[in-house]
Amino acid sequence: MGLLKGYIGAIEPVAGKLKYKLNPACTKYIEPFIGGGGLLSCIPAGSYEREIINDKNIALANMYDLLANPDTCEEARSVLESIEKPDNEEKARMQYKEAIRFTGKYIEKYACVSANIEFREIGGLEERMKLLKTAYIKYTQSFNCGGQSYRKFGDNAKYQCGVKRNVDKTIQRLHGVEVMSTGSQNIIENYIDNAQVQLMLDPPFVGMYRRSQKLYDVEMSGLLHHIGLAQCIAKAKASILLLGYRAPDGLPTIYDAILSRQYNWRCYLVDQRSGPEVCKKGDKKYKNSLYVWTNTTPQTIDARFASQIDYKDELNEIDFWNLIAEHILQGDMNEDDCLEYRKAFQKYKEQKKFDKKLLGTLFETKIMQMK
Repeated sequence: MGLLKGYIGAIEPVAGKLKYKLNPACTKYIEPFIGGGGLLSCIPAGSYEREIINDKNIALANMYDLLANPDTCEEARSVLESIEKPDNEEKARMQYKEAIRFTGKYIEKYACVSANIEFREIGGLEERMKLLKTAYIKYTQSFNCGGQSYRKFGDNAKYQCGVKRNVDKTIQRLHGVEVMSTGSQNIIENYIDNAQVQLMLDPPFVGMYRRSQKLYDVEMSGLLHHIGLAQCIAKAKASILLLGYRAPDGLPTIYDAILSRQYNWRCYLVDQRSGPEVCKKGDKKYKNSLYVWTNTTPQTIDARFASQIDYKDELNEIDFWNLIAEHILQGDMNEDDCLEYRKAFQKYKEQKKFDKKLLGTLFETKIMQMK
């Protein structure tokens, strides 16, 4: 699709490998965290009877919906192709600042709404087109498409050429695709028991496993969010690909503890990345590689896979929390991460899915009793 080339966390560079992990028997493709749409762009149109994409970021979802809808795609094309990146840096920065302000108003308004958002709630078509335009400026004129800081690289002629090329490809690929903006868990729960569904999950990764807790406009960095996600999909009948990083410093990874081999879960290396960098323990830096957890094992081994080795550790939730406690007691963890684990465990205890056996772990008896 390539509409947001270089979008932060984009999987486009490894999408060619990931698509061979998809279950060819599935007839429906659903991506609850579409982001930059890197994998969808590598899947030929018509591969599935039904395709649904979603993003809790209303600015992104609105952009894709306007381009996917045959009644609005041509007007949306004209709006995007009219965008300029002024060669005058002061003017460019002013335009960018206004785009940040306008899109931020909508992103903040809808970020906490868990129910499905009807796009007409944004306003009339004129308002939606303005959100489309400002969102595109915000992401495509920023560093790493992160929408947080202006990037002056590239002149206007080159920028507009890229816009036209990317918009053409995106409209073609989004033909027939359904676009939603709702809480990801709503979609996942609706399709989790459908064996005909391929779920592609590329959420914002666990904050402690990456270089910053705040990279996206709509975040999911907290450990508790990922505990909930893993529990939701653990016994799924749908075929699932879940992308993420493994924990640094030899710590156990939360997905390994919840996604059991009893339900055919495996973990494969996708890409031995040279970046991004994850900072832990002061100045020490770790360069994370990308992994995929899947409950569907391909029938044939393809050389295009980065690895066929199963990296999933054999442990359960009790093992996980005991190991975390041991690392803390040995002084192998920084204060911020220790606090994050404690906060997650405390909130976890308040939930119905909490296993009371965890009350006997070293984490509860030692770590949670610390002042």
